[in-house]
Amino acid sequence: MRRLSALFFGILLGGVLVYGGFNFHLVRANDGYLVVGRTSVALEDAYVDIRSWNFSDWRKHPTLTRDMLKAGHGERVKVAVQEGLVDEALKGIGLTRRAGDDASRR
Repeated sequence: MRRLSALFFGILLGGVLVYGGFNFHLVRANDGYLVVGRTSVALEDAYVDIRSWNFSDWRKHPTLTRDMLKAGHGERVKVAVQEGLVDEALKGIGLTRRAGDDASRR
């Protein structure tokens, strides 16, 4: 009977994890973890570490970007996009950022 209970517990736990993966993003940010609801049902980006993301990373994950904005976490996206635009503009004129010039100092 003990093994049967363990089997049912494993099935239940697996079902809960699959449900969570299909309906939420688990996002690792600099200040901890965020659980962000999805607007579309998929397993894409079930767990994402955004601590070192830049402009191009957000462009590669449009559903996560949309879901983060909808959930009220737009500031995290905005900072990365602003830094990316500055980097692209500087690169376009042949310059780079100085060490220490980043948004994390704000």
